[in-house]
Amino acid sequence: MGTFLAVNLYSSTSFSFSDIETLDNNIDQDHDHEIHLLEGNAIGNLVADDCRLIERFFNEFADADQDTIRKVLFLAETLNYPLEYAFDNYENVNIVDQRAKDYAVEYMNEVMEVPEHLEFYIDHERFSRDMELNGEWFELGGYADGFYTVVNSSEL
Repeated sequence: MGTFLAVNLYSSTSFSFSDIETLDNNIDQDHDHEIHLLEGNAIGNLVADDCRLIERFFNEFADADQDTIRKVLFLAETLNYPLEYAFDNYENVNIVDQRAKDYAVEYMNEVMEVPEHLEFYIDHERFSRDMELNGEWFELGGYADGFYTVVNSSEL
């Protein structure tokens, strides 16, 4: 797991931690905090003002793989669901490790058989853009590990 930073919302105090014990020993329970992921195998910031949810994150997701963390963060950060919802529903998110336009080629080949002489007429980039505009796909990227696409975002 990575290194986190706890920031007191009502003062400039902050501290870093990488385990729940350090968090418990340093956090002021009388004030709200935001928790941000600073480094590690995840892809963004985990922000919470409820220490119970941070403890749940450590208990359930400390050894989670990259895709699991991506799914949780997609629900919590991108779709703005509460963290508790993201923790309970991350398994419903389907992702692929490629850009939407690249996945469009694979998707088209899976759902229909396009004759080779017609392949040239299919604009996969525009198809993937339409899928994103319709809310069916959601491409995320610019992270150290590249791009990935949520391919069932309209179902979430």
